[in-house]
Amino acid sequence: MNQDSNEGARVNTEIVVNHHLEAFAKGIDDLMQDYDESSILLTPEESYSGRNEIRQFFVRFLQNATLDFWNALKMQKIAIQGEIAFIVWAAPPFVTIAADTLLIRDGVIKTQTFVSASR
Repeated sequence: MNQDSNEGARVNTEIVVNHHLEAFAKGIDDLMQDYDESSILLTPEESYSGRNEIRQFFVRFLQNATLDFWNALKMQKIAIQGEIAFIVWAAPPFVTIAADTLLIRDGVIKTQTFVSASR
């Protein structure tokens, strides 16, 4: 990948990441715009394939996230390199650390990994 296409990929990745993070406040339908039927989400507990399965993951996540959780949420790092984004966040005491890695192609999160830890 040449430098111009790598910069273009980085900019596109940044746009999708920003939309994804803002979509949590807007609701599940806005959040799901970042995925398509070929998207996968991998967690330590389970793998989710396609919009329907990923939607169910986020429905559960949003149902369990209280106002106190959202008030405690802090982004610790967002690193973007080409099509890859790495996000580290915490919402103490609910989540002491969490990390997401996203592979973004053509404006869609194609692959996402997610892991979190709590005390």
